[in-house]
Amino acid sequence: MSSNENSTPKNENQIRLFKSSSKKSDKSPDFWGKLNIGEVEYEIAMWNNVSKTGTQYISGFVNLDVEDETDAKSNTPVESILPF
Repeated sequence: MSSNENSTPKNENQIRLFKSSSKKSDKSPDFWGKLNIGEVEYEIAMWNNVSKTGTQYISGFVNLDVEDETDAKSNTPVESILPF
């Protein structure tokens, strides 16, 4: 048995995250990328946030179905918010 047979495929179970170079609006994500779980690839978007107590954190969104999803807060189609 070769060592490649038991190795994980290159992008499986990984996150690739990129800093947004130009935000279209304040609601545009600060980071975007891809998430692979098993053989399924998802689009992700992440935002820098600050809690009421001043703690910085990052929140995110995993896009499971771009065509039917809308942003719950603005009722805007997700594909117009996400940069991919």
